[in-house]
Amino acid sequence: MSTEIYVSRFRYGEPEKFVARELAASFAGLIAESDSERLVLNLGDNESVVIPLGTGGSSTGTSSFTVFRPVEDARLYQALFRVLQTAGTVAYAPGSPPVVATAESKGHLPQDMCAALGVTVEASSASALREALFGRS
Repeated sequence: MSTEIYVSRFRYGEPEKFVARELAASFAGLIAESDSERLVLNLGDNESVVIPLGTGGSSTGTSSFTVFRPVEDARLYQALFRVLQTAGTVAYAPGSPPVVATAESKGHLPQDMCAALGVTVEASSASALREALFGRS
């Protein structure tokens, strides 16, 4: 798939950092390589997905990351769904609405994000997340 998935975390409308070790725990079992600036996931038919963390060597984490060229592997969406369990976390793709996994997260999103991307959708599973992002499960 030639697109991106953007994942961000907010607290009361302001960027809030993920803790790098929490991100690593969400992607456990999929990480082929990791350092302070990226996670490399091994998915699909020996396909890899690189997730730049943009921390610049900081151990405190990042407030957003992008999954470039997500592959057709359900484990990726299961991991992303685990990430979305963190309060204030949202995912979206080009043309999709903002997607959260907890009702609490809706209150943390910036108003201008919701105005630009549309009504926030609450996904109840990894397959519902994929459906909300790309219109297919």
